[in-house]
Amino acid sequence: MEAPEANAMPISALANDISDHMKGILLSDLANSASPVSDLADAASSAALSSAREMHEKGKDSVRAAIKRFFSALKKERSMREVLGGGRTADLLLWTNVKKSGATLGVLTALWILVEFCGFTMMTITCKFLMVAVGVLFVWANFAYLFRRAPPPVPKIELKEEKVQEVAAKIRVVVNESLLLCRDVACGKEFKLFVRALWILYFASMIGSWFTFISLSYLLVLLAFIVPKVYETYERDVDKVRMAAMEQTIKYYEVADRAVVGAVITSVPGLKQKPQ
Repeated sequence: MEAPEANAMPISALANDISDHMKGILLSDLANSASPVSDLADAASSAALSSAREMHEKGKDSVRAAIKRFFSALKKERSMREVLGGGRTADLLLWTNVKKSGATLGVLTALWILVEFCGFTMMTITCKFLMVAVGVLFVWANFAYLFRRAPPPVPKIELKEEKVQEVAAKIRVVVNESLLLCRDVACGKEFKLFVRALWILYFASMIGSWFTFISLSYLLVLLAFIVPKVYETYERDVDKVRMAAMEQTIKYYEVADRAVVGAVITSVPGLKQKPQ
């Protein structure tokens, strides 16, 4: 009866030894496999960092090229008169006839003051102007008939079919292109176009919060009367300022880029370069 009990102790001890031995083998295997895994992780990390650096350099080059294209587009090979299309519009905006340009700007300024500060609306101003004009012309025509004088020189206003079709064709092209652009943005085909549209709409909403539509329209008209004339008069000085602005913009971009990249590398320990 005592023999089985005597054999039970060596069997349990042998089982414990086998269990400890297997644990030792597993731990040694894990220790040996840790080094290759860490080497693979380091290799993958270094490859990802090198790819990120290449993408960053390409992005910097594209931004520099975009800045240069923007400031180069401000310099036109054609004269300002050719850019404005020539004709009466160019003469008006370039102040070829000072009295005519000054009178036009004065009338537009008076209309803006009446609408913005006197409480009038464009419909009210238009109707009252037409009432006065029609009344004056009617009285003038009747007095001219009674006293045998020349009638008022009222020109015959007529829209030619060719001109109307030409304008309608141009408007149709612009509207179709705008609708196609909106469709591409809405369907998500162009991500860059989508981001650009968001920025433009956000910028337009910010400007709309600063000005009313009438004030913004008057501001654009005022700039149209000032900017072309100033550029034509001081073209060389404006070009010097343009080149200086381009260089400063590139410099500030590089400073900001270094600051942002440095902050990212400092805040993320995994991005720090390991000593060779």
